[in-house]
Amino acid sequence: MRRPLLAPAALLAALLTGAPAAADESRSWLPLAEGRRWTYQTRTTTRAAVVSTTTDGVATATCGARESVDGRDLWRLAWRDEDGHEVVAWMRGDAEEVEVARASQDRLPLLPARSEPGRLEGVRVAVDRRTLTLAEVVVRGVERVTTPHGEHEALRVDALVQAPATRVRTSVWYARGVGAVKVVEVTEAPATRVERELLLRAVEGPVLFTPEAPTPGPAAAPPRPAAPAGSFDLAALVGEAVAGGAAERATDRLRALAGEVLGRAEQKGGWAPAPAARSWAEGGALRLVTGRDLDRMGGYRGVVVVCEGPLQVMGGVHGSVIIATGPVEVSGGVNDALVIALGDVRVSGGVRGSVVATRGALEASGGLQRSVVQARGVEVTGGRRDTVGVEPGPDDLLTPLR
Repeated sequence: MRRPLLAPAALLAALLTGAPAAADESRSWLPLAEGRRWTYQTRTTTRAAVVSTTTDGVATATCGARESVDGRDLWRLAWRDEDGHEVVAWMRGDAEEVEVARASQDRLPLLPARSEPGRLEGVRVAVDRRTLTLAEVVVRGVERVTTPHGEHEALRVDALVQAPATRVRTSVWYARGVGAVKVVEVTEAPATRVERELLLRAVEGPVLFTPEAPTPGPAAAPPRPAAPAGSFDLAALVGEAVAGGAAERATDRLRALAGEVLGRAEQKGGWAPAPAARSWAEGGALRLVTGRDLDRMGGYRGVVVVCEGPLQVMGGVHGSVIIATGPVEVSGGVNDALVIALGDVRVSGGVRGSVVATRGALEASGGLQRSVVQARGVEVTGGRRDTVGVEPGPDDLLTPLR
């Protein structure tokens, strides 16, 4: 069922604005760079009379190049919602405020923001050849927000938009150095109420600067024991990369780990599997995706995924690197890839030309071909061909993981 009078996809397009590249991204409420993309999990509940339906989906916001619009230097952001509809907004922002200047669609609750709490008056957005005036935009202050991407101290902005026969209440939370991490929208029309929530799941593209650290909890976790020389603490490195702290160091160490695993696999297998993974391990420019408990619709191609916790991929993995501290489940195939995991790995479409190194078990329903596998148990349906299995031991592929 389509939601009346409102294209909520444009909301987030307007909200994810940012500062010029020269600005300090760690302080910006909405750091943008060409090619950066935000992925959100969405949940929409529609109530009409006595019937209630809930649907889940995935939405993305992708930043394009800066453009000159009406003589101003603005970012172009394209938002695609879970139904495939796209809206474009042009905007700017910095560490103090967010401004929405122009949008491609009318009647949209485009929320600006500023660091100081209070009401924003006279908010106007250019739409086609008209000017849209928004009312009742209020900055509430900073709140702690938890999303699949992590826990953030985020600035909350609320708005009420009244249109003929429709009333829309919207709340947006912005985290410094990350962008919009949560959006809640309630649309009320005669006999219909639509509640929609978007939670940030992953940010990919150019590496972000380190965001502000969240406020520490009441009790600090005990320090982890030091790793022996030449070893890798995978859980700690993945945690660093996902949280954004020391991301550059963590990424370098993960590259070294990938190179170590691929080198040993090549020696044991007699061929050079996963050239795309090798390229990234040697400093290639594959796209980087980080997050916690990721759930991907559509698969991965030509990316590096660093996930803290479980990773579920509804599709295939091609020419990519997967590093996770939890179980990995792929509903398609794993081809020309490197998978490093601390949990079990389950692949429905088979493993070909790849390396799978896990501390858990591997289940491959589509068979194994020209691959190197190290796992504590392997269950294969579909046969094996030119595949080397490495049993866990003192010299296994995961020794560098500690």
